[in-house]
Amino acid sequence: MVEDVVVLKDSSSDVDSEDSLVDITELIAKRRNPVNSIATTKSSGPLPRPPPLRKESDMLERTSKKRGSDRLASFGRLSKMPAVPSPPSNTKYKFSLDTIVKESEKSAAMEFKVIEIMDKLEEEEKEINSPVKKLTVDESYLASVVEHDEEDEGRAKRVAQAISRTEALEENLAWHFFNVAPTGTRKSFPCGAIPTEGWNVLLRYPQKRQLAFTTGFVKRMAADRQDSPTEMLDWLLSEICHERREDLLYAYVETLVASAGHLEATLTTGKIQELFETLGARREAVEAHGSVNPESSFYNASNRVPYQLQWLLRFLEGLAPSLSNEARSYIIQILTRLCLDDSVWRDGQIQLLIEQTLISLFDNISETELESTSNAISRTLFETIPSPILRNQLISALPRSSPRTHLFRRRLALAFALEKSQYIEKSMTNPNLTDHILLYLTKSPLFRISPSTNYRVLCARFTMLDIAIDAGFSDFSWLRGSAQTSEEREVEKRFNASVDMLAQEIREIMVRIVDAGITSLRRTEAKAAAQRLEQRLDCAVRTREKATRDWFSEGRDDVVRREFMEKWFRREGKEKVEEVGNVGSDTQT
Repeated sequence: MVEDVVVLKDSSSDVDSEDSLVDITELIAKRRNPVNSIATTKSSGPLPRPPPLRKESDMLERTSKKRGSDRLASFGRLSKMPAVPSPPSNTKYKFSLDTIVKESEKSAAMEFKVIEIMDKLEEEEKEINSPVKKLTVDESYLASVVEHDEEDEGRAKRVAQAISRTEALEENLAWHFFNVAPTGTRKSFPCGAIPTEGWNVLLRYPQKRQLAFTTGFVKRMAADRQDSPTEMLDWLLSEICHERREDLLYAYVETLVASAGHLEATLTTGKIQELFETLGARREAVEAHGSVNPESSFYNASNRVPYQLQWLLRFLEGLAPSLSNEARSYIIQILTRLCLDDSVWRDGQIQLLIEQTLISLFDNISETELESTSNAISRTLFETIPSPILRNQLISALPRSSPRTHLFRRRLALAFALEKSQYIEKSMTNPNLTDHILLYLTKSPLFRISPSTNYRVLCARFTMLDIAIDAGFSDFSWLRGSAQTSEEREVEKRFNASVDMLAQEIREIMVRIVDAGITSLRRTEAKAAAQRLEQRLDCAVRTREKATRDWFSEGRDDVVRREFMEKWFRREGKEKVEEVGNVGSDTQT
């Protein structure tokens, strides 16, 4: 132990104060370093070592801090400095709360503006389509719109020509079978009509009822026992028009078809009309004898086809053999009217189901009632559909794969094209019908081309004639034998001659349709329909290819050909000699 150690004090002041206290870091540094800054008395030895410089003290301070932090880290007690939040930045993000609010406000404003514009368009359309105020767009009206100064002179005439060429103001003829939304209330299951014993007890509970239908248990029991309650069958008919689940709809349809024996008395004309009205059909649309009047509009607005319609069609197709003749004929009339709906006509799946249902209905009509039933349906359609555009749409939608529907389609098309219902009952094997068509084309004003001709209607009439003529009006019995007799050859010759005359008349009508370039789209379509009819007559209806007439090869033998040529040149020479002689006598006089 060292004795007589004297600690030096600052010589500038003898008073203790806070400023005179020694820095703790210096004490720690002195404690770690064995070098002692001590002083002895004059008699004992050398003077004490001076305090370290500022740089050395800083270095010692950093070293002590580093060692202290390493030691604390080794014990897991490293002190954490308090986190100071960074100042807010001015960075603008792409997706922020402000941008979302602004976009929503902007979208709401645009949606409101679109609603206002649509309301104005609907009001203007009602004013245009109203019979009181019918807008007529002519050259004077266009001049008031597009001509404002001298530079715009003549623009109205050019705009009128462009509108006439493109048929921009042509009104669309549309007829809708359905309303916007289905109507009717959904019925509850008739639990009170279900027996308390037997297999029908399962139908009292909703969960068990669905499982019984979807597994096919109810269908099998209904087909074997034929004891299904009438109230349950009526509920199934109502559910076809309301249910959205596909598996349940399939099970309901299969169960109803299996219970066909009980539905003959239930499925009357009134019940079928009620089913279509439940799907949203208009009252005037389901009345078989109601007139079909299309609506003219500049906009082609289509209504939504109900989802349950396809299942109702499948049900009617499966039940066709069990229906009464009255119900069957009513369904045929309703389905033909359904083809007039523009929305249904554009739906390929619905159109295919309608064709299959019509084929099934026509094929299940008895032979004794087929002629009278087909004629009655055709006469009703002829009287209730006056528009040639809708008539052509109906004829184009009818099926042609079945012999019965094909004959029904041809007769109805001929009656529509010639504007006479008497052709509904005519036989399609009568050769005189070709002459009737030729006489109608030559005398009817509907086929006379004029500046006021409606080429859209003309195209529809040519298309219906094309469908009505088909393979020709004959049974072609004179072609069935291996060798033709003289009488059969004469019959064939007369048939081909009448076909040639009709084709020639079609060509003359085509010549009168002036279609130079793309002057009118409807005019081009009408001429194309006439050309298709003319090609059918020449290439499909005529039994033999028309021989080309060669004036220089009348016979096969060279002698006969030479004699013909000599006669032809000799005859021409005599005429020239006589002509020259007459001219010479005139000059002498």
